[in-house]
Amino acid sequence: MITKTNFQMTQELKNWFPEHLGIISGEEAQKIFDTFQLAERDEINLRNLRDFCVMFYSKDRDDEKELIKNMDKVSAIVAVIDEKLLSIGAEA
Repeated sequence: MITKTNFQMTQELKNWFPEHLGIISGEEAQKIFDTFQLAERDEINLRNLRDFCVMFYSKDRDDEKELIKNMDKVSAIVAVIDEKLLSIGAEA
């Protein structure tokens, strides 16, 4: 059972960024998986979460460095969600 809203879960990762630009480790993927409670989600819920994260991290940012970090973060989150979608037989 999912115990938090997508917003609350996103806030838990507010200060988290992948250690290396464009690459996430197994530990980082697991942190995303656990934070967003992906094991508990069905296809529709996974797609809604994916859309929410893309919209949330696509907000306008004045700081270009911050924007690049956020885009790397959303890319990592989307990759983990897409992997979960594929594992349940859905298209990513």
